[in-house]
Amino acid sequence: MSGLPAPLRHVAAIFLAAAVMLPSAAVAEPYQVEVLVFARPADADAPPEINEHRPGCLARAQYPSGSPGTPGALAAVGTERFQLVTEARALQRSGSGMHVLAHAAWQQELSATASGPWVRIGDRAGTGLAGCLRARLTPVPEIEIDLVHESADGERHSLFGTARIRPGDVHYFDHPTLGTLVRLDSLSTPPVVTQAAPGDAAAPEPTEPPKPAAPAPTGPASAPAAPPPPPKKPFRW
Repeated sequence: MSGLPAPLRHVAAIFLAAAVMLPSAAVAEPYQVEVLVFARPADADAPPEINEHRPGCLARAQYPSGSPGTPGALAAVGTERFQLVTEARALQRSGSGMHVLAHAAWQQELSATASGPWVRIGDRAGTGLAGCLRARLTPVPEIEIDLVHESADGERHSLFGTARIRPGDVHYFDHPTLGTLVRLDSLSTPPVVTQAAPGDAAAPEPTEPPKPAAPAPTGPASAPAAPPPPPKKPFRW
């Protein structure tokens, strides 16, 4: 750039610095996203809700269809990798009238430069639930959700909002007739060192064999030992 005029050298230096910084800012990190949506009994004394809301994201939302590990894809995750299984079982057997409407999980890459794609939630026959969810880094992962549920009596309820969720945490989106749990887990976290189970015996450390004790004197007491000789003087040349 030595042959360029001073103004052009300044502009070129700015573009060069931006090109160096851009790759580090656009790095995408892999995450697993899991969502659990459930219905709650409506308050009998509450007035009926007039709601014509329809999520605008439905037209461009997509279902997870790729395989785990595919770069840039929404990879569907099998139920064996679900983290909210205990919560789903508790809802099903709670006896309080709550029941699960949707439970899904997928893997995707999140970036701080742009929001991820809208992911379709619900649409299972008979649930009356439709909606979508998307995530991005800020740098803490941020979730945006937009759901609508139509009950058996034709009443429509909507739930939408935004929340930041630290990896490994669960966030609860509250609503009088709907509830949603969302969990995010980082897939780039280093593995935890496995510790021994409580019942496993630890390997014994090598120890020196005990030294035999000196035999106790049995005869008459002997005379005290003579004192050591005085040290020799150093030799002089």
